[in-house]
This record gives sequence, structure tokens and C-alpha cells, in this order.
Amino acid sequence: MTIHLVHFMSLTQKSPRRTRLPKDYKMGAKSSKKEPIVIYNEPDVAIQFSPNLLRKLEGQPPDPVLARFSGLPTPPPPPHMPLGAQSVPPNRKSAPEQSQQPAVESADIDKIVKQRVEREIELHQQKRLVHEQRSADQVRREVEDLLKRQKIPPKTKVDPECVAAQDAVVSCYRNNPSRPLDCWREVENMKEKAKQAQRNFVESH
Repeated sequence: MTIHLVHFMSLTQKSPRRTRLPKDYKMGAKSSKKEPIVIYNEPDVAIQFSPNLLRKLEGQPPDPVLARFSGLPTPPPPPHMPLGAQSVPPNRKSAPEQSQQPAVESADIDKIVKQRVEREIELHQQKRLVHEQRSADQVRREVEDLLKRQKIPPKTKVDPECVAAQDAVVSCYRNNPSRPLDCWREVENMKEKAKQAQRNFVESH
């Protein structure tokens, strides 16, 4: 107790202090009087220590008699423990529980991993189906556009004069196989009829 008081005084007061204890006060005795200890820091300031505080600093339980006079509640006595009973910390588990816990945690981890893998596979399949659907729609539109562009135009009526000029050229070549230059008039007539038919087609459209 003397060590605690000296240490406390060395920390709280730089100037010398005087400690006055009652003459008949005995540390830790049940018959101690209720007279407090007074430590003078300054001429006008005094610090008092109650007997129960001193007992607490010494590691002893409060005196019930002093606690009754000072108005402090008396702490209940410690519960009686049977012989052989040992206190087990609440955070300590038995060996079977500790051995089963890693297995349970491993099973939970495997389940979570499996669920995540299945979810990723499902998302991948959905994205692939959407991509394939878009590709099919795009191909269908391209085919439709191609068919529209490649439609065969309707047949136009052939000019009878062009047909007659063509037949005249063919007949001349057959009659003069060794002298094809003799058919130049028929050839020129066919060219003129072809140009006239082309001009008529452009003007009509």
C-alpha cells in the first residue's frame, strides 16, 4: 500500500506532501474505524481516500460494515462451485464440434462454388442464344434484300422489225457461206433496228 501511495503522489504532485493516518488504523483489519486518510497537496486542498478504496487497492473485498455505513452496496459472495467442477470458457468448443466444423465449412464452400458455376453457365448460354438469334435475323434480312435486288425484270415485247432484220442477216450468211461480206447491207440494217429499239425502250421508261 505504501508503494501505491508513493507512486500516486509522485505522479500528481511535484511539491512535497504530508500524509496523516489515524493512530489506531490498521491496513486490512475488519476492526478499522471509518476515519478517512487525508493527503495534503496544498495548504487549501485535501484529497481523501476512503477505507474501502484502500482495501480495493490492496486487492481485498470491501468491508461489509464499512460499506453499510458509507452507503455502498455489499457485493454478493461468489457462487459455490462443487469440487471437481472446472469453468469452461464459452468460446471453447469440445473436440467433436471442432472436428466437425471444418467438414461443414468445406461442404458449404463446395455448395457455393457449384451454385456460382451453374449461374455462370446459365448466363453464358443465354448470351449465346441471344447472339445466335441476332445472327439469324441478320442473315434473314440480308437474304430478303438480295432476293429483292435479284428479281428478274418482266419480259418486254420484242420489236418485229428487229426480229425481221436479224432473220435477214442469218438467211444471207446461209446463202453466201463463202462470201459473208456480201451481207453488209443486212448487218447495217439490223444495227439500225437495234439502236432504234434501244431508244424506244429508254423513252418509254
